[in-house]
Amino acid sequence: MTDDLHTLFCSKLVAVVYKSAGLLAPARNASDFLPKHFAAGQEGWLSLQHDVTLSAEIPISFGDEFLR
Repeated sequence: MTDDLHTLFCSKLVAVVYKSAGLLAPARNASDFLPKHFAAGQEGWLSLQHDVTLSAEIPISFGDEFLR
């Protein structure tokens, strides 16, 4: 399946990258994914290929100097 890359929502971009890396089946439609689908514990819904699993999320924060 070829995904339309003219408009990319963040999760669609991640799905396209995962498909390109062989982590998602080529038949999956990248526009069917939401950000929550890439959270740890969603491997069953993602049906990741090659026994790949997601690790726990890593919290990040930006100091005030980055928010100006």
